[in-house]
Amino acid sequence: MTPLALRRDSGHGSRSDSPTYVLELRDRSNRERIENARPEQEIEVLVRPRRDPSATPMVAKGRLSKDGTSFSVEVIQADGTQQSHRVNFESLKETIADETFKDVISEFAKLI
Repeated sequence: MTPLALRRDSGHGSRSDSPTYVLELRDRSNRERIENARPEQEIEVLVRPRRDPSATPMVAKGRLSKDGTSFSVEVIQADGTQQSHRVNFESLKETIADETFKDVISEFAKLI
């Protein structure tokens, strides 16, 4: 998987020792929700700590900007710590396309 790190926005009460999150793009439904996001519509997305690929994904809130150029994610951890992250939406769509292609190749390889 090619993780797409979410850039943490400053000033949202997040601790510096809190984990950085990545969108869980191995999950096909998660990719589809993100790809189909509409500007300013809040959607549920799955994230996981960047340094722990085996971690159980957690639900976060995602939102495409009004102009469609950035996708923001709000993560609320179990201890109530809130983090806001933002990523360029074009880069995100390219990464999703790569992951989808990998899924297709993997499924094809099973048929051979």
